[in-house]
Amino acid sequence: MSPHSHVPAEAFKRSFPGKEDRAQDSLEKLIKLGYVQRHPTRGGMTYQISKEGRDLCRTLKEKGPSELSLP
Repeated sequence: MSPHSHVPAEAFKRSFPGKEDRAQDSLEKLIKLGYVQRHPTRGGMTYQISKEGRDLCRTLKEKGPSELSLP
């Protein structure tokens, strides 16, 4: 997926069947931490990964989650 794509929350939550509420809470936490940005459109709110989110993904890919310390 392109880092410039804007995804509606419903599409994100569909990736976690049966856990939509937890997915919504996680999305809000990622926004608060600065890893995801809100993008308002005429059709509603969409979301995209931020530069910080991309950097975090690269770190996870290179070092693995055990090397990571989240705020």
